[in-house]
Amino acid sequence: MEARKPRHHSMPMTCKDKLERVFSGEIRQTIRRGERYQVGDTLTIFEWTGTPYRSKWGRRIEETVVEVFPVIVGNCGLGLPHSEESEEPMGWLRIFTMVPWDADPWYARALEELAMHDGLTPPTGVHLKEVLFAMYPECDFEKGEIFQVVRW
Repeated sequence: MEARKPRHHSMPMTCKDKLERVFSGEIRQTIRRGERYQVGDTLTIFEWTGTPYRSKWGRRIEETVVEVFPVIVGNCGLGLPHSEESEEPMGWLRIFTMVPWDADPWYARALEELAMHDGLTPPTGVHLKEVLFAMYPECDFEKGEIFQVVRW
């Protein structure tokens, strides 16, 4: 199978508390619903001048995706990938380990790292859950939803 060519994406940033740190280069990660991004894709990261989708673009920066991986976001926790090549005809086999939002310190490090790279204060799994659930109220977190961690 031929690899797809890199694509360009327009990526609005609407979290007011992290806008300055994104444009200064301090924050170089976002967590987005779905599976549209791949390494090598280009991004135009921008802010709205007013109401999202009803106003013009403000500041913008151009970046290239350098890392991307899927996570499952659910009521019970965050599913982190353990990917292995599969000999099966289905190709790529994805195995996820669910880490509870309020995990003990051994497992919480992964959630804290994601929250820290995303610019959350405090950088905890519980705060990461609160932010994701507030930003995506339409999601079915009971069943779990696929998101991507995108880094540039």
